[in-house]
Parts: sequence; structure tokens; C-alpha cells
Amino acid sequence: MHQFFIEPEAVRGDTVLITGAEAHHLRTVLRLAAGDRVRLFDGTGRILEAVVTRVSKGETETRIVACTTAEPPPVQVHIGQAQLKGKKMDLLVQKANELGIQTLMPFVSARCEVRTGNPERQERWERIVFESCKQCGRAVPMACPPETDFAGMLAAGCEFDLKLIFWEEERQRSLGPLLAPMAPVHTAMALIGPEGGFTEEEVTQATAAGFLPVSIGRRILRAETASLAAMAILQHRFGNLD
Repeated sequence: MHQFFIEPEAVRGDTVLITGAEAHHLRTVLRLAAGDRVRLFDGTGRILEAVVTRVSKGETETRIVACTTAEPPPVQVHIGQAQLKGKKMDLLVQKANELGIQTLMPFVSARCEVRTGNPERQERWERIVFESCKQCGRAVPMACPPETDFAGMLAAGCEFDLKLIFWEEERQRSLGPLLAPMAPVHTAMALIGPEGGFTEEEVTQATAAGFLPVSIGRRILRAETASLAAMAILQHRFGNLD
């Protein structure tokens, strides 16, 4: 079933108007017609199943036939991601949303080769998130706040139950054994470094702020691989992929 994003105010009783780019995609690209069923989401967790009743050039009218609300994840997992080069961040934004990550927070650390607060990049990530929601069926889009620095990232961690920093130099604490006996948590935050990794000073600062240095394994992974692996492991461990 094709999925479309709507603004909450587009719902009027049991009628929903699809307008703008979504209406164009429905009519011109997908060539849907009256009688076809669609799935609608408004970013609040509400999921609407509707039947197309009218298609015109500027808008499509639908009638709601079912309404459900997405359940929140057992544990909210937030990722602090150091800026990566090229299109790697675009990939991580897309995949993090697919995996159900609550927030992907970009930041700049000492070894980052990308240093930008470009608003166009931020807007592109927001578009990627919404397109990803349509593809994977996620009802509440992942948040992707503006870039911050490493100190700001550490300060943001004060509100989380579990705080991790992934570091390839960590030799005593690995992710699997750490999570196995752990008491239940409600919120978790993990910091993942850039292509050059974190500096020892940054790890020391993070440890002082309550983050636990942890290894993801014996292999040295590329930055984007480490990030995807960490997200998938955490989401699986906390039951967020069930």
C-alpha cells in the first residue's frame, strides 16, 4: 500500500486532503484513482488507512476507513554521530530512521574533516527522513537536530539512563557483555566518532561526563559501518526491532 505524508490539519472529520508534492506523486507518478487504498501518516504517530474518493490536478480527497496509533519503542535510543565525509551522513540519516532510532544528533569532534552548519544539508536530511518514513512505514519521523560541538554533545547526554561512547581503543569493555546483565533502561545515548575516531582526550572528557567507553569488536570498522552496526545491535538488544 502506498504511503503519503500529510499535515495534521489536513484531516477534517473522516476526510483527508492530500496536496502539494504528495498529491502530484499520487496522481502523476503512481497514477492512483478513486477506489485505491492509501496509508497516511502525519508525523505524530497516527496512522490512517484511507480510500481515494476524488483525484484532481491540485489535490486528492480520501476517506478514512481505519485509524491506529504507533506504539512507542521500549527504549528510546539516541545516536550522537560525528560528521562524516561525502554522502555518508545522508546514508546514516536514512538507515537510522529505518532502524527506528529516536534522534540522530550530528556533531563536530577533533578529527572531523567536515565542519559545516549548512542549513541546506539540514533540510536535505529532513527530506531524507520523510522519504524514508514512506518507504519503511515509520509513523513518527526520527529527529535530526542542528549540528553541535563535542562539548554540546556531552551536555546533551545528562538526561539519558545509559550513555556509551564507541572507541576502537577500548580493550576491557565490549558491547555484548555490557548489555547482557544490565538493568532495564528507558533512554540510551551512544556517541560514534568520525573517520579518524575519537581522541584520547575526548574519551576522557566523555568518561568524566558519565559515558562508558565501549568496543564494538576486535575489527576496526569504517565509521559508517560502525555506526550502522551499533544502531542495529542496540535496537535489537532493547527489543525495538520486534
